[in-house]
Amino acid sequence: DISGGPVHYVSNGNYLDIDASIVPASGEFAMKNEANLIKSYYPSDLSTSGVKVVGEDWSMTMGSTSKLIALSSNGTELSVVEQAGSSEINGSGAKAIYPNLFSIASSEYEVNNGFIKNNIVLNSMPSNLPSGTDYLAYSEVITIPNGFVLKSNEMEMTGEHVISSGLSLVDVQGNAVAAIPVPEVYELN
Repeated sequence: DISGGPVHYVSNGNYLDIDASIVPASGEFAMKNEANLIKSYYPSDLSTSGVKVVGEDWSMTMGSTSKLIALSSNGTELSVVEQAGSSEINGSGAKAIYPNLFSIASSEYEVNNGFIKNNIVLNSMPSNLPSGTDYLAYSEVITIPNGFVLKSNEMEMTGEHVISSGLSLVDVQGNAVAAIPVPEVYELN
């Protein structure tokens, strides 16, 4: 077989086939995927803690304190449209789905070979968009290890930023250890 991405991961010195399935977990997390280059752990309720992603010698948390925001054409935040609410996980195949995380949208974490993709699925457009809104954006808090940095287009990110490209997690030696693709927002059809 020819593949455009990784097909194996190493566990205890053995090469094993990647399996993107999300399975039940015990303890702090409700669901997990550990049969991949990166491990991922999903809380039962995304509003109480974020998704934990673990690499070879690092871990980060993403998806906590998420919100939908209205932006103008130049990227200025006009208002917070909605803060994420309580949403119980629904794991299905390679997806961890938090239905109705927002009153108008769900959040999906899709596990792929070697990476995780976050999608925001709109059930409807918000009715409370302020005048001048050109974009509906997704905002989240990402917690990274001490000494690591997040970069977008080679620019270091600290504090809050509006970005339209993905992020790279860079370790203390300056090596990119993970890529975080931009969450896709699409309407449910």
